Amino acid sequence: MSSSSMTSAPYSEKNLWDLRSHVSGKAGYIHRSGAWAIEPVFDEAHSFYGEIAAAKYSGKWGVVDKEGRWTPAPAGVSMINTYGEGPTRAKVADKWGLIDELGRWIVEPKFSYEFSFHAGLMVVIHAGKYGFVDMNGDWHIEPHFERLGSFSRGLAIARLPKGKVGFIDRQGDWAIEPQFASATNFQEEEFHTATVGLNWKDNGYLEGYIDVQGEWFLEPKFHRAISFRNGLAGAQRGEQGDDYNNENERWGFHDTNGEWVIEPRFQGVRHFAEGTAPVEFDDQFGFIDIHGNWLLEPTLDVAWSAEAGLIIAGTNRKYGVLDTTFEWVMPPIYNEVWDCGELIKVVADGQESYLDRTGKPIAGLAARP
Repeated sequence: MSSSSMTSAPYSEKNLWDLRSHVSGKAGYIHRSGAWAIEPVFDEAHSFYGEIAAAKYSGKWGVVDKEGRWTPAPAGVSMINTYGEGPTRAKVADKWGLIDELGRWIVEPKFSYEFSFHAGLMVVIHAGKYGFVDMNGDWHIEPHFERLGSFSRGLAIARLPKGKVGFIDRQGDWAIEPQFASATNFQEEEFHTATVGLNWKDNGYLEGYIDVQGEWFLEPKFHRAISFRNGLAGAQRGEQGDDYNNENERWGFHDTNGEWVIEPRFQGVRHFAEGTAPVEFDDQFGFIDIHGNWLLEPTLDVAWSAEAGLIIAGTNRKYGVLDTTFEWVMPPIYNEVWDCGELIKVVADGQESYLDRTGKPIAGLAARP
C-alpha cells in the first residue's frame, strides 16, 4: 500500500499544529509562524504525537508525517489513535487492532478497546477481560482481569472479577495483594504514593495513601483524596461510617503527615501549581495560595490549575486564559480553548485559530480568524 504526498512547504520547525481552513473548511497543519506546513486537504486532521498524526483524506483514514506524506489505513478503518508510543491503533466496526507505518495490519481487529502503549505495553480489553499486549500485539499478561491500569513505578492497578483491587508487577504477579475497594496509579514524581480506598464493615468508605511496598504512607482518614503536588494534596475530611456517596463533605489540603494545612471548606479543589490552586466555593471558582488565602475571589464558572504561567478559565459560558496575576491574557470570548504548548488554540463561532502565549494572534494568514 503506497503513500501519497500532500502539498507540503519546506520547514525546519519541530512542531506542527492542526488547523481547519476558514476558506475551504478542510484541515491541514501550520508552522509556529502560522504559515501552512501541510496544505489543508484533509476532512479531519488530529494532533501530531511524535512524527505522525491521524488524518482523514477523501473519506478514508490514514496517518500523515511531518513531510506531508499520507499513508492510508486498511479498508474499513473508522478511527485511528496515534497517541503515545508504539504502533498506531486502528478501529474497524467495534474492534481494534494495530497497524504498522505502511498501513498494514500487525494485529487484525480483535480487541474491544485499546488504550495507549506505556513502557512497551498496552492495556486492551478482549472478550470482556483486561490484559496487556506488547508492541507486536502478543499477550504479555493474559486477559483475566476486570480492570487494569498502566504501569507506573513498575506496578499496575489490577482487579480480578468481583474482587478487590491490588497492584501487579510486569510479570503479572501480585506485588501488592488485592485488598482495596479503589486505587489510583502511583505517582511518578514527588512521593511515589497511590491513593487507595477501603470499605468498612459499617458500609463506610475511607481513602489513604500507600507506598510502592504496599505500606501505609497515610492511613485511611479521608473521604476522598487526590495525589500530592508540591507537598500538598486535596482531600475531604473523613470519619469511619462515612457513606461512599457522601458528596457533601468539604475539601481542603493536607501535608505529607496528613495534617490539614488548609481546613476543608470548599466544594471542590484542583492541584496546586505555581503557588496557587483553583477551588470551588458557592458554585464558583476562585484561587487560593498555599496558606488558604484568596488570591482571586470565586467569580469564575470553572478554572483549571496553572500551567507554564497560564490558566484556562471560563465565565458566562465562554472560555479565556488568565495569567498567574489573574489578568485576562485572552478574554473569555471563546467556545473552546486548548493549551497546545507554544500556542493556544481557540475556537469561536466554529472557526479555529491560534494565539501565542501572550495572547497575540500568530502572524501567518493561515491561522488568522
